[in-house]
Amino acid sequence: MKSNISYNLFRNRKKFNPLILFYQNKEITYEEFKEYLNSRHVESPGEDYFNRVKHTFFEKSTLQKKAEEVDVVEKEDIIEESKPKRKRKRKTKNEN
Repeated sequence: MKSNISYNLFRNRKKFNPLILFYQNKEITYEEFKEYLNSRHVESPGEDYFNRVKHTFFEKSTLQKKAEEVDVVEKEDIIEESKPKRKRKRKTKNEN
């Protein structure tokens, strides 16, 4: 039977970001998070850590939604003028 490694060591070695789990499944529970880590032989952090990460995820997702709404409004107001592309001159062959 393998012994579990610490969560911090796992996170550093595998470049694990717990926010990825929330992007994949927004309704993930602490028990599912714990099972996910246990299946990889990792000690799960406390439930308070899980709640902090979940809170951070929801803050970021709401900020992104607000930023997208602002971008859509700004893009509709601004009309971009496009400049005509320059035509390239073809090289002529030197006649000898």
